[in-house]
Amino acid sequence: MSTSSAPVFAWDAASVVAQRKPLLWTAKFGDGYQQNVPQGINNQPGQWALQLHCASSQEADAIDDFLQAQGGYLPFAWTPPRATAPVLVLCQNWSKYDKPGGVVSITATFEQVFGA
Repeated sequence: MSTSSAPVFAWDAASVVAQRKPLLWTAKFGDGYQQNVPQGINNQPGQWALQLHCASSQEADAIDDFLQAQGGYLPFAWTPPRATAPVLVLCQNWSKYDKPGGVVSITATFEQVFGA
């Protein structure tokens, strides 16, 4: 699936924390020596923790509905901050918080996928 044919997550996050952990194969030898090699050509997938402050409960419901529709296994397009192009991501973990005064916020973790 390409980003052009995937559903688009179009809401703006109040804050985004980006994290990368390269995927490596490691062979450990004697005397503390080890050798690392990347696991394939896409061995540095991005992961982003988002916090969204919703202007209304309807906006929060729309975000929640979108993520539920993807079911944690269907990729969707999202453009990270300062990126020039969207990436395909999965969201398998999100939380919706109803705060006093009618304020609703959502936290979610997006994980980059390749060629899904």
